[in-house]
Amino acid sequence: FFFHTLEKSIYRFYEQYLNLLATGYEVPFMSRFRWVMAVLDLLYVFLALFQKRKNGKYPASRFDSIRSLMYVHILCGAILLYTGTFLHIQNEISAITKSMDTETYRQVIYYGFSATGILHSLTVIPAIPKVMGEKRLTIPLYCLAGVINMINSIALAIDPNLKHAFLLWGSVNTFVFVRAYFLTLSFAEIDFELLYTVSLVLAGWTTYPLTNQDARIYYLLLVIIFYAPFHEHIVRHFHCLGFTLEDELDGNNPSEKNISSVTTMFRENSPISVKKKNDAPRAREEHSVALRSSIQSDPDLQTERDDLEATSGFATTSE
Repeated sequence: FFFHTLEKSIYRFYEQYLNLLATGYEVPFMSRFRWVMAVLDLLYVFLALFQKRKNGKYPASRFDSIRSLMYVHILCGAILLYTGTFLHIQNEISAITKSMDTETYRQVIYYGFSATGILHSLTVIPAIPKVMGEKRLTIPLYCLAGVINMINSIALAIDPNLKHAFLLWGSVNTFVFVRAYFLTLSFAEIDFELLYTVSLVLAGWTTYPLTNQDARIYYLLLVIIFYAPFHEHIVRHFHCLGFTLEDELDGNNPSEKNISSVTTMFRENSPISVKKKNDAPRAREEHSVALRSSIQSDPDLQTERDDLEATSGFATTSE
């Protein structure tokens, strides 16, 4: 009974105290992670200047057809990043309470923050067909990032407070962390499509839990499962909107996909497969031709094949 009463008393104390804070309940590492976001946001402008100096333009040439919209996207993103940084530093200097959070000037900031977030999310739409990486994964992931930003923007407009402002700032920082992971992983010998795709996944994996986003957003990951198998069909029907099978913009030349025989067999025999059964022999033949081509073009594989022929007593055909 004593420990139960003590526990209730401690809980009431913390509840009353935390109700005074505009951020509500937070574990300590969330505040420390906001410092990481603030530093990366301040460094982001130097990354943009570096890209402009290296490539001659920012954003990249792939966005030439929607360049005016991308300027709006960049401007809105800058406002969101640096306003969020300002709100964080202000809160760290002197903790914002709920009574302070209702002041007129702060409400004006929140409504402006929300409107900017909505506009920023809308400008994501025309950029979707131009996303890099493995498009079967990055298109739905990029869409989801924009949807989450839109949800947080609307939530801030409905209930303008510091907690919702930090949620929006945190989700927008996903795009910053994509660049951060992409740069740090660029020192490794990783396929370009895989590099960008993994960077996008890692960015979401980092920002969403560490900025206290609603756990229900992870249900949205189901969109990837439903989109990826039908990518070819979507591209065929919406090619006029700029959707392409692979990322070939800016002279990018994606490497040949390594589709294993196990994956091919599963797709051919699955009752929900989007691949026609009559295409199975042709698919196997294409896979066999690609395999023989890779063996002939790779000296190491060719040597291994010759050794195998010498030891086994039979030769493999190369026709």
